[in-house]
Amino acid sequence: MLKYFAILAASAAAACSQPGSAGSPGEKEAPMDRYVITVSHEEGQAASQADMDKVVAALQQHEAHSVEVLEGLPTIIVTAAPDAIEAARQTGLVEAVQSDSLSAPQ
Repeated sequence: MLKYFAILAASAAAACSQPGSAGSPGEKEAPMDRYVITVSHEEGQAASQADMDKVVAALQQHEAHSVEVLEGLPTIIVTAAPDAIEAARQTGLVEAVQSDSLSAPQ
């Protein structure tokens, strides 16, 4: 019985010491969420490549985790912290931002 308790305690201690675990003093990591960004464009046309590139650059400068541009659409799917989304909005080229998450079960 004591053997199993020791294994359990060692496993719990190892899990707490993994990188990125909560509780690191002074370390505050911004929450990353997934968003769908629509870049401004003329109705029925794709956004210009230059506009798409400017929005992507703003996201990358603010350490977006992943940025996926949907070819032929004015759409960027990104996993990033809210400050990266705000930087993209400040370009003046963002038409809409939607949170990309699962709906609550009903």
